[in-house]
Amino acid sequence: MWAGGEVHMNPLPERRLRLDGSRAACVERILDVSVKKAETENPLVFVSLERRMGHVGESESDEAVRARLLGDDGAVAVRELRDVVFMKAAGPGGKAKTRVLEHKGREDFSHTLTTNPKLLFRYSALTYNTHAIHLDPNSAGKPRG
Repeated sequence: MWAGGEVHMNPLPERRLRLDGSRAACVERILDVSVKKAETENPLVFVSLERRMGHVGESESDEAVRARLLGDDGAVAVRELRDVVFMKAAGPGGKAKTRVLEHKGREDFSHTLTTNPKLLFRYSALTYNTHAIHLDPNSAGKPRG
Protein backbone atom coordinates (compact mmCIF):
# COMPACT_ATOMS: atom_id res chain seq x y z
CA MET A 1 0.00 0.00 0.00
CA TRP A 2 1.21 3.52 -0.75
CA ALA A 3 2.44 5.31 2.40
CA GLY A 4 3.92 8.50 0.94
CA GLY A 5 6.49 9.93 -1.39
CA GLU A 6 8.14 12.88 -3.11
CA VAL A 7 9.12 13.79 -6.66
CA HIS A 8 12.04 16.13 -7.37
CA MET A 9 12.59 17.55 -10.86
CA ASN A 10 16.06 18.77 -11.84
CA PRO A 11 15.71 22.48 -12.75
CA LEU A 12 18.61 22.45 -15.23
CA PRO A 13 17.27 22.50 -18.82
CA GLU A 14 19.95 20.08 -20.05
CA ARG A 15 18.87 17.50 -17.43
CA ARG A 16 15.14 17.50 -18.27
CA LEU A 17 13.66 14.43 -19.92
CA ARG A 18 12.86 14.96 -23.58
CA LEU A 19 10.04 13.38 -25.54
CA ASP A 20 12.00 13.32 -28.79
CA GLY A 21 12.75 9.61 -29.01
CA SER A 22 16.09 9.87 -27.20
CA ARG A 23 16.98 7.14 -24.71
CA ALA A 24 16.22 7.45 -21.01
CA ALA A 25 16.47 5.08 -18.07
CA CYS A 26 14.94 4.57 -14.65
CA VAL A 27 17.07 3.04 -11.89
CA GLU A 28 15.40 1.89 -8.69
CA ARG A 29 16.88 0.88 -5.36
CA ILE A 30 15.72 0.09 -1.84
CA LEU A 31 16.88 2.72 0.67
CA ASP A 32 15.43 1.28 3.87
CA VAL A 33 13.25 -1.51 5.26
CA SER A 34 11.72 -1.31 8.74
CA VAL A 35 9.17 -3.37 10.65
CA LYS A 36 6.59 -1.68 12.89
CA LYS A 37 4.38 -3.55 15.34
CA ALA A 38 6.63 -6.60 14.89
CA GLU A 39 5.40 -8.17 18.13
CA THR A 40 1.72 -7.92 17.15
CA GLU A 41 -0.50 -10.13 15.03
CA ASN A 42 -0.47 -7.54 12.22
CA PRO A 43 3.11 -6.36 11.65
CA LEU A 44 3.75 -3.62 9.09
CA VAL A 45 6.79 -3.69 6.81
CA PHE A 46 7.74 -0.23 5.51
CA VAL A 47 9.97 -0.06 2.43
CA SER A 48 11.57 3.18 1.22
CA LEU A 49 12.37 3.16 -2.50
CA GLU A 50 14.24 5.61 -4.67
CA ARG A 51 13.82 5.94 -8.43
CA ARG A 52 16.16 8.06 -10.53
CA MET A 53 15.42 8.86 -14.16
CA GLY A 54 17.75 10.44 -16.67
CA HIS A 55 19.15 10.51 -20.18
CA VAL A 56 21.20 7.66 -21.61
CA GLY A 57 24.02 8.08 -24.09
CA GLU A 58 23.74 6.05 -27.31
CA SER A 59 26.71 3.81 -26.50
CA GLU A 60 26.48 3.98 -22.70
CA SER A 61 26.45 0.57 -20.98
CA ASP A 62 23.85 -0.43 -18.39
CA GLU A 63 26.53 -0.42 -15.69
CA ALA A 64 27.69 3.09 -16.64
CA VAL A 65 24.11 4.40 -16.66
CA ARG A 66 23.42 2.88 -13.24
CA ALA A 67 26.64 4.32 -11.75
CA ARG A 68 25.97 7.77 -13.22
CA LEU A 69 22.31 7.97 -12.17
CA LEU A 70 23.00 6.66 -8.67
CA GLY A 71 25.93 9.05 -8.19
CA ASP A 72 25.59 12.31 -6.29
CA ASP A 73 26.51 14.65 -9.14
CA GLY A 74 22.95 15.67 -9.99
CA ALA A 75 22.87 13.77 -13.31
CA VAL A 76 19.23 12.78 -12.85
CA ALA A 77 16.24 14.47 -14.46
CA VAL A 78 13.71 13.11 -11.94
CA ARG A 79 14.25 11.69 -8.46
CA GLU A 80 11.28 9.95 -6.89
CA LEU A 81 11.10 8.73 -3.30
CA ARG A 82 8.38 6.24 -2.40
CA ASP A 83 7.33 4.75 0.90
CA VAL A 84 5.20 1.63 0.67
CA VAL A 85 3.87 -0.56 3.45
CA PHE A 86 3.19 -4.27 3.33
CA MET A 87 0.80 -5.99 5.70
CA LYS A 88 -1.10 -9.22 6.08
CA ALA A 89 -3.98 -9.72 3.67
CA ALA A 90 -7.42 -9.09 5.13
CA GLY A 91 -9.40 -12.21 5.87
CA PRO A 92 -12.47 -13.19 3.86
CA GLY A 93 -14.93 -10.30 3.82
CA GLY A 94 -12.37 -8.05 5.50
CA LYS A 95 -12.33 -4.43 4.46
CA ALA A 96 -9.86 -1.68 5.22
CA LYS A 97 -11.04 1.31 7.26
CA THR A 98 -11.46 4.52 5.28
CA ARG A 99 -9.90 7.68 6.67
CA VAL A 100 -9.43 11.21 5.41
CA LEU A 101 -6.15 13.06 5.92
CA GLU A 102 -6.36 16.83 6.15
CA HIS A 103 -3.63 18.97 4.58
CA LYS A 104 -1.96 20.96 7.37
CA GLY A 105 0.11 23.46 5.45
CA ARG A 106 0.41 25.55 2.37
CA GLU A 107 1.99 24.30 -0.84
CA ASP A 108 5.26 25.78 -2.05
CA PHE A 109 4.14 25.17 -5.61
CA SER A 110 0.97 24.04 -7.34
CA HIS A 111 0.32 22.94 -10.91
CA THR A 112 -2.82 21.50 -12.46
CA LEU A 113 -2.26 18.76 -15.01
CA THR A 114 -5.02 17.42 -17.22
CA THR A 115 -4.19 13.86 -18.14
CA ASN A 116 -5.24 11.77 -21.08
CA PRO A 117 -4.76 8.06 -21.85
CA LYS A 118 -1.63 8.67 -23.94
CA LEU A 119 0.10 10.72 -21.21
CA LEU A 120 -0.77 8.14 -18.52
CA PHE A 121 0.54 5.33 -20.71
CA ARG A 122 3.84 7.13 -21.33
CA TYR A 123 4.34 7.96 -17.65
CA SER A 124 3.49 4.40 -16.61
CA ALA A 125 5.95 3.00 -19.15
CA LEU A 126 8.72 5.43 -18.14
CA THR A 127 8.34 4.65 -14.44
CA TYR A 128 7.82 0.89 -14.91
CA ASN A 129 4.45 1.27 -13.20
CA THR A 130 2.21 -0.37 -15.78
CA HIS A 131 -0.71 -1.43 -13.61
CA ALA A 132 -4.10 -1.68 -15.30
CA ILE A 133 -5.63 0.94 -12.98
CA HIS A 134 -3.31 3.54 -14.52
CA LEU A 135 -4.26 2.62 -18.07
CA ASP A 136 -7.93 1.60 -17.93
CA PRO A 137 -10.42 3.79 -16.01
CA ASN A 138 -12.87 0.90 -15.74
CA SER A 139 -10.26 -1.19 -13.95
CA ALA A 140 -9.86 1.32 -11.10
CA GLY A 141 -13.32 0.64 -9.67
CA LYS A 142 -13.08 -3.14 -9.62
CA PRO A 143 -12.10 -4.95 -6.42
CA ARG A 144 -8.72 -6.66 -6.52
CA GLY A 145 -7.00 -9.14 -4.30
